[in-house]
Amino acid sequence: MKEPEIKIIYIEPQKEPQVMKIPNELKSFQHLVGGFVEVVGADEGVDFICNGEGKVFDMPLNRALFDDEGVIYDIIAGPLIICGADEDNGVFISLSEEQIKEYTERFKEPEYFMGGRRVDNKAEDTIEYNASSIAHELNDFMREYDFFDYSDRIESPEEAIEDIMDDLISGRDFNSFRTALKTIAEENPENAERANELLAKVEAFEAKYFRDAPLKDVPDRE
Repeated sequence: MKEPEIKIIYIEPQKEPQVMKIPNELKSFQHLVGGFVEVVGADEGVDFICNGEGKVFDMPLNRALFDDEGVIYDIIAGPLIICGADEDNGVFISLSEEQIKEYTERFKEPEYFMGGRRVDNKAEDTIEYNASSIAHELNDFMREYDFFDYSDRIESPEEAIEDIMDDLISGRDFNSFRTALKTIAEENPENAERANELLAKVEAFEAKYFRDAPLKDVPDRE
């Protein structure tokens, strides 16, 4: 018998899992994943559900899925739902308390990805980690509002993020970042606060890693 409400785990990118009850209806799943619902992985008695077009629409990467040998076979893009599965009747059901404990522990830590690769989310003080975080934020901000015809000038978000990371790590382009963000803040008052927040992050990154090195002397990243 189909349960009218089910207990699930809901995980958004770079956030910890939430346990919640939702109506056991397609529109509830569509709302949570932001569109087309797809079952992308399953353990015995459990289904993993995400937006089937998450990668097409460049949703943020969320959690990696591993096979029995510990090898990544997929990376969820966008929100992830974990729910119980009644395989005999083909319906979604509530997770048991044991399943909730198991999967909240498994996916407790937010995961971070760089160029489609999973990076160590404990290495929070590395130049690569910090550059990746800023690059993702800059790319999302520029694409969302399409400043300077940004969307027309990039081939893919992943390549754009890699390019921004290269510029940050090499120290080549801080003046360009500063000029662009200051121009956005001056010309778009409604976005000024966010632009200034990103500017502060870029300048903090520059101060942390390049305080003692003139930009012209910083070698290109190999």
